[in-house]
Amino acid sequence: MTTRRPAPNTGSTFRERLGVYLVGVALGCLILGMFWSARKRAAQQQAQPASPPVAPMPATPPANP
Repeated sequence: MTTRRPAPNTGSTFRERLGVYLVGVALGCLILGMFWSARKRAAQQQAQPASPPVAPMPATPPANP
């Protein structure tokens, strides 16, 4: 009769693995949010009509006589 050997103890507990998993899920949500935000911003910029260029103001005011 053979005896079963216990599973090797890798030192990682369920809580540690769950924590790493949840950190990965949180990072994935952040990246997904960044993509959604960039996509929405790009759509808003394309929807806005191009405004005419504004003439730059002179650096010094005109002299009063």
